[in-house]
Amino acid sequence: MLSSSSQFEAQCGGFCFENARRNAVLEAGLSEKGYRAPKARKTGTTIGGIIFKDGVILGADTRSTDDMVVADKNCTKIHYIAPKIYCCGAGVAADADITTQMMSSNIELHSLSTGRPPQVVTVTRQLKQLLFRYQGHIGASLIVGGVDVDGFQLYSIYPHGSYDQLPFVALGSGASAAISVLEDRYKPNMELEEGKQLVRDAIAAGIFCDLGSGSNVDLCVITEKGVEYLRGYDTPVQKGQRKGNYSYKQGTTPVLTKTITPLALDTVDESVQMMDITVFSVTRRLELFSDCLQCIYPEVLNISAMRRDTSSHRRKQGTPKRRTPPRTRRNSGPSEASPRKKRRFRPGMRALMEIRKYQKSTDLLLRKLPFSRLVREVCQIFSRENMKWQAYAILALQEAAEAFLVRLFSDANLCAIHAKRVTLYPKDIQLARRIRGVENI
Repeated sequence: MLSSSSQFEAQCGGFCFENARRNAVLEAGLSEKGYRAPKARKTGTTIGGIIFKDGVILGADTRSTDDMVVADKNCTKIHYIAPKIYCCGAGVAADADITTQMMSSNIELHSLSTGRPPQVVTVTRQLKQLLFRYQGHIGASLIVGGVDVDGFQLYSIYPHGSYDQLPFVALGSGASAAISVLEDRYKPNMELEEGKQLVRDAIAAGIFCDLGSGSNVDLCVITEKGVEYLRGYDTPVQKGQRKGNYSYKQGTTPVLTKTITPLALDTVDESVQMMDITVFSVTRRLELFSDCLQCIYPEVLNISAMRRDTSSHRRKQGTPKRRTPPRTRRNSGPSEASPRKKRRFRPGMRALMEIRKYQKSTDLLLRKLPFSRLVREVCQIFSRENMKWQAYAILALQEAAEAFLVRLFSDANLCAIHAKRVTLYPKDIQLARRIRGVENI
């Protein structure tokens, strides 16, 4: 057997940098082949939650970071899932936001189809299945807490799909500091104020011990009576005041060396051309505009060209146009003024002008006062009480109604075009409503 050239010897004491040298060699080999070593994904979040006597308390910080840059100082990390179920997200902010939004929509559809209020275990199961399906590529660590028919429940879900059910939990880059506070001071059946103070102290410990966590502390108290979302519950770190003037005079720091390197440049070729900029720009724009129209609307250009040819042909073969006699200035007197000739537009031109006018504006088409009266009349049909409406609520209803009507007319116009007609008939609107499934509106 060949003897090995080197033998492994255990380190007697001190630091060992074998892994650092190994990593440097691996990175050098990857760079030679055109690859780069993967970078660690840095996160900055501290989230946590506990189960107290009457429900669940969730807490999170409000700082959102991008590497070493603070992207947002007041970010929302406690997300709504159901009326009594909330979720805290750590990791990549975009992944946590879109995951909780999708889950909130799915749980709402699930409760509508089953006719029963959602459960915390249902939310946890769907979340862990979603994260396990993507094998950790969705960088979101979640804490789900809520109150349902089974009582008070608190779950922690990791990016790879594993989960835990614990009475207190903390996740994120500041979780080690937060979990130390929770393990030291947590006890079952805690009162509300005591539990809120404990979660606040745990999140504050993560803020003080982690560079990525910071700003404010948000709390969410979930009980059987309802949910209390305490936005900006506490600010552990206050910005201090500058006690001195740190502006220095010019010349305080001396310049030790100053080097000027001249660059020698040779002129290879130089040519000057004069041209009419205005004529070239106008002609070039006309050519580009005609090319674009030819690509987009070739039939329109062909029709317009045929019209121009026929009009020129008529001018060549027809009788010469009579000249109108010059207008004579009338004497001022009691005579009646001659009526001005009304301008005539080509068929369809006025409609196009109105369409362009409404496309450029953002004003509502219906009048606000008659629409508000109609809303109040409809309310009186369903309720005999004198209900008061805010102006913004009526405005929202009017925008929704006009959007529905515009969409309905556009679908009816498509039906008319499908029938090879230009005029819109009532049967087109009826067909559009029947296709869209709108029967009682």
